Amino acid sequence: MDTDIFRVIYKFGNIVALIPFTTNRMKPSRFLHNCHELIAFLIYTCVILLLMYYRVDNNIGYTIIQQTLSICADVVIYVDICVTVLSLNSKKSEWSKLVKNLRAIEVNKSVKADYWIFLTPQIIFIGNIVAILYACINYLGRDRLATNVCIFVQYYSQCFLITVLILILKMLLLRYRYYKRLFLVRDISIIKIIESTKLFKKHGHTIYKLRQTVDIVNSIFGWTILSNTVLFSLKNLIFLDAVIRDGGIFKAKADGEVAVLITGTQVVMLILLWVGFLSINFLCDAILDEYDEIFKIWNQLEINVGQVDSQEWYNFDKIMTHCCPRFSAARFFLVCRSTVFTVLGSITTFIIVIIQFKFN
Repeated sequence: MDTDIFRVIYKFGNIVALIPFTTNRMKPSRFLHNCHELIAFLIYTCVILLLMYYRVDNNIGYTIIQQTLSICADVVIYVDICVTVLSLNSKKSEWSKLVKNLRAIEVNKSVKADYWIFLTPQIIFIGNIVAILYACINYLGRDRLATNVCIFVQYYSQCFLITVLILILKMLLLRYRYYKRLFLVRDISIIKIIESTKLFKKHGHTIYKLRQTVDIVNSIFGWTILSNTVLFSLKNLIFLDAVIRDGGIFKAKADGEVAVLITGTQVVMLILLWVGFLSINFLCDAILDEYDEIFKIWNQLEINVGQVDSQEWYNFDKIMTHCCPRFSAARFFLVCRSTVFTVLGSITTFIIVIIQFKFN
């Protein structure tokens, strides 16, 4: 089953204190669990404080806009990490319910792709860290080394959460598609649907469980989706502002091999943010499309059959009407395909303002 990937996710997530101990094999005492959360919180807090300290010197010569955007990006990641780490204990039951619901609806799919989706960002991060360590140790000095290590610690936590969210959304999408195919099976005739109470209850329970899983995803990853959207916007603005004002990546070619290496790692991080941002929004939108297809099938069935005097029919119709999946970013906005254009529109507006300041 595709849910087997959770065993790998737990191993990585427990180490960095981003996922609670929810498996039966790993149930530490409450005291050890709280100590683990506290130590992780202190480590992440020390990382952000060190990053702010080292950036005092590094931000000299930067514009106010660049400094403000960099600080905002650091704060956004830190807030997301704090919310995730400090809510581990309260979210433990939700994680268990999430995995249980996904395993309850079996989808026999190859898990190799899921492992590659999970491991690829880890490999890219290791490559980026090796490149930045090489540049800092040999050319840039201790302060830049500490700064970049702190940055990568922050970004790894964000990347890990986004990767896990993408895998969960992929599992949800497969289950909605599986249910749509099940709903279209020819041997489930109209007569069977009308007469079979068990069939009504089975389909209704499945739809409700999928919607419940979506709500759990919103509860666990709502702040992560919000922070990813904000961070995506900020990092694009920082990079584009550097390109417009200072030449950015184009200037790096004239500054030697080290500048190209540093710029390359920044571009890779930006690409990861793009992939994560687009994947989340398009997966959420694809899930909504699948449910719309299921709902159209049900409406067509109602038209063909007409009004049926049955409590089970009425209950199922009520479930279909009220269990449409909705993904939200901590209840600030809904996540769908239109979110991409909204964010890109905001970035474009900001860039136009920067260009006007540059030529004035």
